[in-house]
Amino acid sequence: MRIERVYAASQEINDAEHKWWNTNAQLVSKVWEMNSIVSWSIRKRYLRKARRFFWSKTKPATILELGCGSGWVGQFLASPVLRIIGTDYSESQIALSVSNAHRKGLNSYCRYFVANSSEWPKETRDVAGVLIHSFLHHLDKNEIDELFSKMQSTFAKGTKVWIYEPAFYTSRIANEENQDKVGVVLEKFASAIVNILSRVYRKYNLIDMNAKKSFEELVVVASKNEWYLSPKEVPFIVEDFTAKLNETFEVNTDYWGTINIVGWVHETNLIKSGLLLGIFNFAFVHLLAYVDAKLSKRSRYNRRKLVAPNYAFHIWECELR
Repeated sequence: MRIERVYAASQEINDAEHKWWNTNAQLVSKVWEMNSIVSWSIRKRYLRKARRFFWSKTKPATILELGCGSGWVGQFLASPVLRIIGTDYSESQIALSVSNAHRKGLNSYCRYFVANSSEWPKETRDVAGVLIHSFLHHLDKNEIDELFSKMQSTFAKGTKVWIYEPAFYTSRIANEENQDKVGVVLEKFASAIVNILSRVYRKYNLIDMNAKKSFEELVVVASKNEWYLSPKEVPFIVEDFTAKLNETFEVNTDYWGTINIVGWVHETNLIKSGLLLGIFNFAFVHLLAYVDAKLSKRSRYNRRKLVAPNYAFHIWECELR
């Protein structure tokens, strides 16, 4: 797996990335976005923080969501006082965004445009903030530089920027005495629950095996090509990316958003019965999300666990310099 991202990706890789997303938009949406009740259960802790970060007491705020994918993140935040303009370069993803907003009755609060990382519609010029959820790691160094430069030239100083990206450390704490034994116990406890649930799902044929197998095929292809999943993506090195952000933004705070939870609930999310999904979500997903939230705050555990190629999702709350 690659750790360092290239300065400028080749046209062949850029084309492969674009094709990959247009081809797999529906599947990735099902597996990564997840069923809305499961997704909210595992992500509400940090999405509520994002909503508070952007919310204004004095007037409605419009937020630009870059790399919006199927639109689900901004749609969790959208309301009469927090409006979303989403952009993505994948036509299939934007089609999903529009469809999802219509299905959820959010057309009045969400608008979507096909656009690349540095070309945005004129409607974005007066936004109060920028939401970036798992998008930047699909860009090469040059594209990130261009994007940050575009933000500085387009938006006012103090514009709020909220970033959630996969990240890792390059080396772990060497001293075994620094191992977080409580963190290890919490992880083993959650993993035991996940293993038991997996056996139940298979025994009683409860999950969508076609979606599971299709996603596993993507993982096999990625592994053969030494990709993380899509052709271009590379997680960030926490310290290096924080330093990079500080060149353009004032990083007010950063913290781990989610650690293991997306993998832990992968199969639960694929339960075919809506009723059973609700029951398992209430009985187990909330518990697993609670354990994951505890792990996200255990720095010694994360310094040992999240070493490349392992990664989790880090959050940076920033303001444009």
